[in-house]
Amino acid sequence: MTGTSASGLDVDIRRDLAEHGAEVTDLSELTQDGGRYSPEIAQVLVDWLPRTTDDPSLQEKLVRQLSVPWARKQALEPMLELFRTAPGDSKPGELRRWAVGNALDVLATDAVFDEMAALAADPSYGASRQMVVLWLGKTKQHRDRAVDVLLGLLDQDDISGHAVKALAKLKDPRSLDALRRMSDDPRAWVRNAAKRTVERLEA
Repeated sequence: MTGTSASGLDVDIRRDLAEHGAEVTDLSELTQDGGRYSPEIAQVLVDWLPRTTDDPSLQEKLVRQLSVPWARKQALEPMLELFRTAPGDSKPGELRRWAVGNALDVLATDAVFDEMAALAADPSYGASRQMVVLWLGKTKQHRDRAVDVLLGLLDQDDISGHAVKALAKLKDPRSLDALRRMSDDPRAWVRNAAKRTVERLEA
């Protein structure tokens, strides 16, 4: 950042929000109690994303306020770009990228399936991909391709459990053998998810 403190940036963001009718003392108030903000507010938040890259914690706050379906038009493409490019070589950076992945789980549609599948399959993003991987289980138009991607992720411990849960949503018989193997996973939540899906597929 150039000459502006993190707290100063927060004040500036809230000032810009106030100019568009949203007066808040904390960004979380934008979506408190099920509140829904305008497209103009969404654009203010998006416009601040590139200006907060050097402050992962503040940028993560912006990301979380954009993790709502009504911000899709303004936020989807910027979130895809942020996931690809935001530095993740620190704990705050890792948390930010995970938050961006969580936003993509809310915002993504089948129109960006190729981009989501590529992010999910890229091991350089590590556990930050978890919610992106989970999103693959929601696809309606690309189910066969999603299964192919997910089956290829079952040997990556940092996301394999989320791949199991996504496969459970897709209910594709092609995943049966792999899910039987995952039924022996040492993690109880993964093991149980795999077993439940195997039982449904064999019923």
